[in-house]
Order: sequence, then structure tokens, then C-alpha cells
Amino acid sequence: MNDKNQSNQTHDQLKRQEDEKRLLILEGIARGERAIKEGNVLSHQDAKAKLAKWLSL
Repeated sequence: MNDKNQSNQTHDQLKRQEDEKRLLILEGIARGERAIKEGNVLSHQDAKAKLAKWLSL
């Protein structure tokens, strides 16, 4: 494999990884939007308490 082919392969791999990350982010946003529509949310106070509990572990 020559340097140009290797460079193209590396570029393609990086592009694929970026696309996968972007897809995961978009899926997370979609899950959050569904949760909001379904009323599966926490109050600000409950969220702060839950976060404090996680951080104290």
C-alpha cells in the first residue's frame, strides 16, 4: 500500500468515526425529545439531587 492509499484509508476511517459520533449525539437528542414529549422528565431540584448523589459516589 502506498502513502496516498494509506492516507485516504486513514481519512476515511476518521470520517467514519466522526459520522458515528454525530449519529450517537443525534440519537441522544432524539431520546431526550421523546422523553420530554412523554413527560419523562425531572424537576430542576430532583435533577440537582440526583447529580449530587452520583458525584458523591
